[in-house]
Amino acid sequence: VLRLAAVSGRRFGLDELVALREGDEEGVLSALEEALAARVVEEEPAAPGRYAFSHALIRETLLGEMSAARRARLHARMGRALESLLGDAAEGRAAELLHHFVQAEPVLGPAPVVRYATLAGDAALRARAYDEAAARYRQALAARGDGPVDDEAAHIHFGLGRALLAHRELPDLDEAVASLQLAFDHRVAAGDVAGALEIACHPLTPHLMYGPTGVARLVARALELAPPDSPEASRLLSTSGWLAGINGADADAAR
Repeated sequence: VLRLAAVSGRRFGLDELVALREGDEEGVLSALEEALAARVVEEEPAAPGRYAFSHALIRETLLGEMSAARRARLHARMGRALESLLGDAAEGRAAELLHHFVQAEPVLGPAPVVRYATLAGDAALRARAYDEAAARYRQALAARGDGPVDDEAAHIHFGLGRALLAHRELPDLDEAVASLQLAFDHRVAAGDVAGALEIACHPLTPHLMYGPTGVARLVARALELAPPDSPEASRLLSTSGWLAGINGADADAAR
């Protein structure tokens, strides 16, 4: 029981341990009461059913006694048990689940890592934690490996592009625009004009120079797709004029 708890984290809950022990609530409670008596773990006063190791070294010792193969399998069991317990709420604990599935990748493969790294990136982006979002999207892409861009990869690239643009840093521009371009090209190839225009219309950081990045070509291609009297065409024309004036120093084209 304590090995399972150690895999769960410094803090852990009764429910996930019971699920991992195939519903043996009495056995888990007996083990935890013994551990409480030995002061190995302690109950969290404000959260019945929640426990914590009394010292980080106890957890580290338990983990260190296990082989890498056993740890990977226990992380796989923990991740799947949490998914089952949380149901639709699993997305809200994406970062926690990601931790388990990264450790379980030798057992379960990369798919759960991609799923929860993407969900964690989405959550970080919504929270404006842009460094964290970029790190999670890159993690998702690394887990996917090389291969054609599909809907999932397009979503990840669009998220990465937005996170990097929000950094407002010049070194991020090439990667940001390249990610937007990959997502845009996939949407166009899939016949998803609305999705492609959403990507092309994403606001660019005003004070940076985009000349070498190729974003002007993306905007020009999007203008070919946008209905002439649409709000998307208006936004794209504005961006195109700004790029012509600021990046190209072409006042006539800008007007």
